[in-house]
Amino acid sequence: MSDPRLNELIHVLHALEDYRASVVLIGGLVPLVYRTLSEFQPTRHNTLVTLDIDLAVPETLPMLGTPLREVLKQNGYVAVHSRLSDPPIQFFQREEFGTDTLAATYIEFLAPLKGSETDRTGNPKSPKEVQQNLRAQLLRYLDLLLIDSISVTLDSIEFRVPSPASYVVQKVLASQRRGSREGTEKDLTYVYDVVMLLRGRWERIESDLNHLCDKGKERQVREAIEILTFAFADEDSSGSRGVNRVLSAADSASAPSTTAVAIVMNEFLAAIALGR
Repeated sequence: MSDPRLNELIHVLHALEDYRASVVLIGGLVPLVYRTLSEFQPTRHNTLVTLDIDLAVPETLPMLGTPLREVLKQNGYVAVHSRLSDPPIQFFQREEFGTDTLAATYIEFLAPLKGSETDRTGNPKSPKEVQQNLRAQLLRYLDLLLIDSISVTLDSIEFRVPSPASYVVQKVLASQRRGSREGTEKDLTYVYDVVMLLRGRWERIESDLNHLCDKGKERQVREAIEILTFAFADEDSSGSRGVNRVLSAADSASAPSTTAVAIVMNEFLAAIALGR
């Protein structure tokens, strides 16, 4: 039986129909999905969970008969438009919640940002129409999550999530572009979570990191490792304190100490050949 916190995701996966194979689930739900897989071990701390469902798509999403926006509409999802950009950013949620305000759980489509954030005329590239009447926000480093994504099955539904290595590298790099300390600490907490889930099997992450390097992402991999090395240098470092702060707010009884966080992360970095 799946975690009840994944029930809305299961509903969305049904609604995507054939497009499930064309998108990759990213964001805060990924570590929770990892927990359903036998190769990932349980952790003492509770996972940090966000309710929004982030789906990564390529810059151009191939049409599979019916446009995806229409497929979502046929399955009871409506678009909600943000007024903070022109064209507006799209979100999708169950039609019972209407189109005026965002519900607690909603879908957002995201695609890789390549090059500068503006086009030749100086206009923002994001959001971009990736398919007929379907817009996605463009984010830096998102292409990493589309490389070597893995197939998983939840409630008899097959879909794709990033490899743990891609997830870690992208989260680390994205953490440095957040506009707040809270956002950075949240990203690093997801990284710590994945590291703990694969404790004792870090060779899998090492192998996948090397594969990312072979695919032209060595600069990003090494940059991520440098950021982790600094952020978790010791128990007083920003990453160690941040992870402790985030997990303590979620559940103080199960949260690791700053010392425990630093020890695990340094063991992890020592176990990765690229970090030496």
